[in-house]
Parts: sequence; C-alpha cells; structure tokens
Amino acid sequence: MFPRILLILSLLFSVNVYAEQSKTFGNYKVHYSAFTADMLTKEIAKAYKIKRSHSTVLINITLMKETGEPLPVAHKAKVEIKGRNLVGQNKSISVREILEQDAVYYIGEVSVSNQETVQFDVTVRPLNTKKKFNFSFKEKFYNQ
Repeated sequence: MFPRILLILSLLFSVNVYAEQSKTFGNYKVHYSAFTADMLTKEIAKAYKIKRSHSTVLINITLMKETGEPLPVAHKAKVEIKGRNLVGQNKSISVREILEQDAVYYIGEVSVSNQETVQFDVTVRPLNTKKKFNFSFKEKFYNQ
C-alpha cells in the first residue's frame, strides 16, 4: 500500500512540475508527462524497478473516461510510444502497465543526452473499443 501512495504522489508531483498536459478525445482524456527518473524517490524507483538517473526519461500516460459520474474513471488501453530526436534518431520505447487500485499508468523509459529534445508520438487504443487516439508532444531535457 505504501509504495502505491508514493507512486501516485510521485507521478502527480511530476505532472505538476510541468503544466498539466492532456488531450481530449470525446469522452476520453489522455494525461501525459515526461520527466527524468531522478525525480522519483528511491523507494518508488526500487518498488517499480526503475533506474533513478538524470539521463533516463520516464513517459507517463494515463487514460481517463467520463462516465457521467462526478469523477472520470481510469480506463485500460494499449499504449505505444515512439520517440525521435531533432536529428531524426529513433528512440526505442517499451511501455509497461502499472495497476494501482483505481488507477492505471503506462510507463515508458528512454535514455537522453543533456539538452536533447525528443518528440514523442503516442497511440492510445482504449480496450474493448475500436477507437484509436494519436498525438505527439515534444520535450527538451536537461540532465547535468
């Protein structure tokens, strides 16, 4: 239970460090953020086997669905993330799902150099639907 609370707080903190980033697709909303893994606490990194490093970037994707209830509901999805830097080098990003009580996170990890800008192309396919949401975002990372 304790690691779950820490993960949620870490991910919320990381989203708040940068302005909230989200895209709306009908009654679905995709929240996303990218931040260096050294922002995680040691406990969270250990619990989820993430290497804390200023040169490792975590990409966090969550899918929420509006259901008519006061709060949106986390929705499972198939998430793919492709990355490339400004000189066109592709970055391989595998995505894993983290389930936490009423939350579902999709986390990708990628190595970056200092002052590297990476464009992330994201595809989110909500489970049990034929829907597919595509969007891109760019971040510049400083790791020294």
